[in-house]
Amino acid sequence: LKRTGETSMAMNLAASTLESLRVEMAFDDIDGTGPNVYYDRFGYGFQNTGLADPTALNAANSKYMVRWNAESRDYYVDVNVAVYWNAGGIGAPVVPSEAKYKVRTVNTRIVNREVFRR
Repeated sequence: LKRTGETSMAMNLAASTLESLRVEMAFDDIDGTGPNVYYDRFGYGFQNTGLADPTALNAANSKYMVRWNAESRDYYVDVNVAVYWNAGGIGAPVVPSEAKYKVRTVNTRIVNREVFRR
């Protein structure tokens, strides 16, 4: 039952990451591999924890690591998001190979809206 809850949280974090990329980032900035982003066991990142420093939430004091990877094309970008975690309360992996669990990669295609506004 606990793993089901962890997997559900991981899927929510992956979907949230995709939506953030789509809405908050400029199309030209979505390329390559994004930084590791850490979340606590409730799905809070540094922006909702009240921490002043974004680096204060790190692998040692979080539960999940989210990483996105994107390959840019002329009119769209293919994005993959993966979420990694370990059993227990805290201690997110620093690299994917350290993770005991991984949510299946969530994929989407983000279209460059500027191309179609011309």
